[in-house]
Amino acid sequence: MEYLAVTVGQRFALNLDAYFMLTLNRPGFSAFGSFRGMMDGNGMATATLTIPPSADPTLAGITLNHAYLSAEVLGFTDFTSNAVSLTLLP
Repeated sequence: MEYLAVTVGQRFALNLDAYFMLTLNRPGFSAFGSFRGMMDGNGMATATLTIPPSADPTLAGITLNHAYLSAEVLGFTDFTSNAVSLTLLP
């Protein structure tokens, strides 16, 4: 796993690949239903990834890595999470 520096003192542990660039450049893409948003009063939030039934079957077996960051002000990162892997199944 590569590490992409986000800001001084914070590191974002993700692979710098086509999937990362897609999530970075197209966060409103339909599959990324709630990838951006606000945390509730308890600091909790949920993100969903929706793979449409018509998706290419060759995607099965691919591992996607996810992490998140939180920021009070755009451009200033408060926290970065550890990465979690998700393997797509048929």
